[in-house]
Parts: sequence; structure tokens; C-alpha cells
Amino acid sequence: MNYLAHFSLAAGDDGLLVGAVLGDFVRGRSLEAYPAGVQRGIRLHRAVDAYSDAHPAARESRRRISGPNRRYAGPIVDIIYDHLLARDWSAYHPASLATFIGSAFAALHRHPLLFLPDAAGLIARMEADGWLEHLQERTGLAHALRRVGRRVRHPNTIEAAIDDFDRDPDGFAADFAACWPDLTAHCTVWLAQHGKGENPCPLFAEKGDTPSRSSFATSCSSARSHRG
Repeated sequence: MNYLAHFSLAAGDDGLLVGAVLGDFVRGRSLEAYPAGVQRGIRLHRAVDAYSDAHPAARESRRRISGPNRRYAGPIVDIIYDHLLARDWSAYHPASLATFIGSAFAALHRHPLLFLPDAAGLIARMEADGWLEHLQERTGLAHALRRVGRRVRHPNTIEAAIDDFDRDPDGFAADFAACWPDLTAHCTVWLAQHGKGENPCPLFAEKGDTPSRSSFATSCSSARSHRG
């Protein structure tokens, strides 16, 4: 799954939200450097990816990706599923997408010291350029696929995967509708089995302080001058 899905499944818990981002950046024993609540979020991120990748509906979606992009079918389908979640958001959440996204970024901004520079830069670009909001539209999906293609180091046609979606949007939507309820139920069970996390920044909670947003502000300023 991609970031909107991970944020949705982690909503309401700062440690889970921080872990939803760091799950793509933290490897191996470096997990142990983080507070317990964030470790739980990173492990949830990994559990979400493992479950969704193995789900029969997600496998069917990957088969819908054609040609040379089949090798990138996993991340392509993750992005398509984020688009479908954003597009049909009101079917899954009582709050508006804009309200939810604002709350998620507010939670991330409460804990800037936990993020590696690459992760902080990603959050800044995601927020400054409205990646998650734009996913409601087909153009947002196309832009997301283009960004992934640019990050791959060798020539690729990932951007053209929008054609696979356009050929069978109802098929992808049916796959997502089959996968998402099972995934949310799996997360509910996983969270119950793995206890409740702690505040990822107890020092701030004890002092009643709000961490500075300067690190994010610096990254946001850079992101605005390098949009893409």
C-alpha cells in the first residue's frame, strides 16, 4: 500500500503515523533506535504491505498491469489503490479527505526530530504539493506514477501504466473493494495483538511543548522550488 492507505490505517495514533512514513526508510536493527510507539507503527507498515501483497485481489490487480511494467506491478497497484481510496473516500471515512490529511500532517509535524532527512523531505514535498489531495483525480494518479518512474534509476515506462488503469478502471475498483475491508480487519486484529504504543515523544508531552516545525518548513521551502 502507499501513503494515503498507510495513513488511513494508522489514523488517531501519532506513533503509528510516524511509523507509516518511516516504514519505507528504516531497515533491520535500526528499528530499535526508535520509541516503542514508533516501532509499532513501522511494524504495522510492514504487516500492511505483507498482507496486501498476498491478497488475491491485489494479485489480480497486478495481473492487469501489462508489458514491461509488470516488473513494477506492486508499486503501481499500490498507487492505483491510493487513487481509488481517495476518489471514494466518503465511502470509507466520516471526515472529509481534506480534514483527514490536515490531521495526519499535523501529527507528523508534532514529531519532527524523529524523521531522517530523506523522510522529512518526502513529507514536506507531499504536503507542499498536495500529493494526497490530488489523488482524488485521474491527473493526480498520473502524476504519482510519473514521480515513481522518475525515482527509478534506469529508463522505464511506469508513467504509461495509467493506460492499464484506463483500460479497466472497474476491474481495479472491484479488486480494491475486495481487498480494503479485509485489510482493515487484519489491521484491527494486528493492533489488538500488538498492544498500544506510547507517545513517540514523551519529552514534549511532559513539557507541554509543541516541537518546532522549522525542519519541515525548510524542507517545504526547498520542495516548492523543486516541484515534481
